[in-house]
Amino acid sequence: MKELQLQSNEGIILQSTAVMHKGVCHGFTCELILTNLNVFSIKRGAFEKIKEMRKYPLNQLKKLNGVPQIRMGKNPRNAAPQLQMIFVGSQEIFEFRDKGKKQINQWIEEVNKALGAGNGLSNNEQKESFFGKIKGGIKSIKNIFTSNAESINITIKCIGCMAPITGEKGEIVKCKYCDTKQTLE
Repeated sequence: MKELQLQSNEGIILQSTAVMHKGVCHGFTCELILTNLNVFSIKRGAFEKIKEMRKYPLNQLKKLNGVPQIRMGKNPRNAAPQLQMIFVGSQEIFEFRDKGKKQINQWIEEVNKALGAGNGLSNNEQKESFFGKIKGGIKSIKNIFTSNAESINITIKCIGCMAPITGEKGEIVKCKYCDTKQTLE
């Protein structure tokens, strides 16, 4: 990857091909590369020569309450999953031709790790830890109320995109952002 001209302290973390970058690549003709410092969107021409390359420094990714503004969204035209990243001065939207949701979750996880926003646990470990805390909280609430309580409303974060989801305990809900279905427990 000599053509990227990486800094001496920069290394590649993740790379995806067959990516559509809104406003840059029509069709799935872009390549997306994550380093520990930047996100590169590359459009190639004939003989794989770089036709256009855009670099987005990770330190320019906006944060809200310490959480990087990177999420899974939906294309409003066809409901395809999108990777949405909000940088200072721009919002970049990417779609993956293959395994869209899986790749988007991987990108979100790796960007969070690169920015130190993760807690060092894998996605599954984070989900298990999170739901374990929720279950423990619900048990505590149950102990406070009598057994004739009809229902308990709870709010959790979606396991797919971390958006808040609210409903009654035991209810199966569908996230309005990423369509992930889960049982509120």
